[in-house]
Order: sequence, then structure tokens, then C-alpha cells
Amino acid sequence: PHFGMCCNRGLIDIELDDPPPLELQQLFLGQDSRSRSFQDNIRQYNAALAFTSLEVEVINSVNRGSRGPYVFKIAGELCHRTGGLLPPLGDQPSYAQLYIYDPRHALDSRMMRNDNLSEDIMRCLQNTLNEHHQYAQIYQHAYQILNTHNSNGDGELSLRLCADQARRRRQYDLPTSDEIAVIVPGDGVPTTDSRDIVITLHSGTLQRINDAHPAYATLHYVLLFP
Repeated sequence: PHFGMCCNRGLIDIELDDPPPLELQQLFLGQDSRSRSFQDNIRQYNAALAFTSLEVEVINSVNRGSRGPYVFKIAGELCHRTGGLLPPLGDQPSYAQLYIYDPRHALDSRMMRNDNLSEDIMRCLQNTLNEHHQYAQIYQHAYQILNTHNSNGDGELSLRLCADQARRRRQYDLPTSDEIAVIVPGDGVPTTDSRDIVITLHSGTLQRINDAHPAYATLHYVLLFP
């Protein structure tokens, strides 16, 4: 018998992903104490470097007294959220906001919230993502546009990150940076799609990221999609 529910009985050839940056690959595969420290705390490192926050009610009782692997059990649904690029007055920056800050300041802020983690590893991961992660450059560019517009006294502007419909993506492709367009209102592109990610300098509420958006996984699971 042949299993035919996936890949049309082998007729669909899924291309392998590009290997991760060398620094990250060494942390994932290494057996030294530094790599093991990263592997033991990978969820916390990822949360510290994510662009979006995770909203979920975790049920930890399932792991109490257990000697087996960690079980991630939730009640209800899981979603990712994002806010403005600048924090409210008096608050510390977090998530995507840290990608527009000076790297030294961003590192200090991440370590202040995660003082049990290695600063050396956090610095390595932060530098790797700033250099390689496609949305680090996209968010920095969006901030430049918004900040320039705001400095000119033209009022609050919002940008949209939307999937480029001119590109045809295979069903199993992962998103790439050229499939996401930063759309400025008034540039002739039709206005908002409910799946778009809206970027503003200031925001009093958190926006829920639609799980159909190509950036949904990439913006949160940054260590899996660098």
C-alpha cells in the first residue's frame, strides 16, 4: 500500500530550507556547555527576541512531578499580538520595539527581563537576528518612515505589512521578505485587508496577528525562522 494523503504520492518535491546562520546552527547542534545552556532555555531566548507576544493560558499542572519531557498544554486558544513601535511613556520597550533601538540598549533591556540567561548567548542571538532576520530590516525601515512622517507634523500614520498578491506561492513555501510589502496609505494600493499587520508609532491597544498572514510564524518563532 502507498500513503497518498501528502505530497501527491511523492510527485510534489518540497525544497529544503536554507541552513540557519552558522552561529545559530552551532548553538542548535553543539554539545559544549554553552550550546547546552542555549538548548535548555531555548523557549525563553525565543520569547526575549520575538517580534510579537504570545497570548495563551498555559496549564502547568500537567508537568508537576513528571520525569518525562515538558508538555505544553493550554486552555482555550493561542494567539500572537503586536503593538506600536514606541512604548507608552514610562514603559520599557519590548518585542518588535527593541529592533529599532540601539543594540546595546536592546540587549540591556532583554537581559533585565531575563537575568537568568547568558548575556553572551543573548548578544550572539541578537546580532544574528539583526543581521539575518528579514523582518528586522523591514521594521527598521517602517520606523524610519513613521518617524519622518511624525516629525513633519503630518499626524499619525500607519503602515501595513501585507502579502504580495502578485507572487504565486506554493502551498508549502515559507514566507520570504520579497513576499511582504510595506504599504503607505495613498500610494494607490487598495486599503486594508483584515489579515494585514498594521504598524504605528503609538498604539493604545494590541493587534492580533491573523494566523493566515505569511509573517505569523516568522515574527514569533524567530529562532526557527531566522
